[in-house]
Amino acid sequence: MAAFLKQKGDMYRWVDFTWNPVQGKCQHDCAYCYIKRIAQRFRGDDDFGAPHLFDTPLNIRQNGAGKTVFVCSSCDLFASNIPESWIAWVIRQANKYPENTWLWNTKNPQRAVNLPRFDSRFPDYPKNSILCATIETNCWFDCMGKAPHPDQRFKGLEEWEGRKMVTIEPIMKFAISPFVERLHWIRPEQVNLGANSGNVELPEPSREDIEKLVYKLSRFTKVHLKKNLRRILPEHDLYSEGA
Repeated sequence: MAAFLKQKGDMYRWVDFTWNPVQGKCQHDCAYCYIKRIAQRFRGDDDFGAPHLFDTPLNIRQNGAGKTVFVCSSCDLFASNIPESWIAWVIRQANKYPENTWLWNTKNPQRAVNLPRFDSRFPDYPKNSILCATIETNCWFDCMGKAPHPDQRFKGLEEWEGRKMVTIEPIMKFAISPFVERLHWIRPEQVNLGANSGNVELPEPSREDIEKLVYKLSRFTKVHLKKNLRRILPEHDLYSEGA
């Protein structure tokens, strides 16, 4: 049974619950995936098996209402190998509780946008939905595995007509001017920045580059700094906002 779990750790401090009706190994296979670290720690390997759906109907009365729920925090619901019927089932369950805010976080926002929602058999997203794309950089590095190229992720968010956010985590080296320009074009209501917290070596930007990025982003959107960024950016006023 995929019940709501109280948000813990350094995920998103403004999220109340996580809900993982689809679980299993993520097709994107990014080298720095935190779920891989959890699997290694508790199982001794990084294989959660093939994706599977826990199709127990959601009963919000057991968990409270009016909350922000992060859907599929442990597996990308919109990865290309997830059946459309599973995605439809998850969205249908969320639609039962429109008083909640539903966070759909993905590295494949194009699929989230281009689902066959004009098909009468496929539900619309709940009104209080936020599409959040993880875009670690505007460059490409092999450690990103099989995830869509950042350009594709930008394009997906550009096509989304509702509320949108961007998560830059783990932040990697970027070309600042085109990165900021593309983010400005999307106009996300919030950008979340976080650092690599695993044991995999990644091409990280300098403290100075991150400071410039935060300054430029703050001119047109809300910026949320996660605590794990302190390793690179030890001091910043935005940490005082509860990040």
